[in-house]
Amino acid sequence: MLILISRVSCADYFYKCVFGLNKNLYAIFEPVLQNMYTVTFITWFVLLAELLIALAIFYPSKKFKIYMFWLGVFLHFYIAISFGLWSFMFAMIGVLLLALTDFNFKQHPKIVK
Repeated sequence: MLILISRVSCADYFYKCVFGLNKNLYAIFEPVLQNMYTVTFITWFVLLAELLIALAIFYPSKKFKIYMFWLGVFLHFYIAISFGLWSFMFAMIGVLLLALTDFNFKQHPKIVK
């Protein structure tokens, strides 16, 4: 499939041709992805959400950490659905569990060994 770079960005090429949604899901999401305001909102929302998740590691509120955990699960589930990266989703959920929960490894020495 030949796509002219002048008409389509590199990110759009990879999204549609290499990694992206399958044809059925693309047909569902195509109207949303054609609107530049929606794409801009989604892009900035993901960047802000990832920044908030990173900051939640240092924030003392448990309620905020729980919200950020579920936000991270939602974001990585969407990545798994759209790109088919299921192992990435499970790895990131594991990282979220380790980073945002109060599990104390010193109280469980058998796990550390």
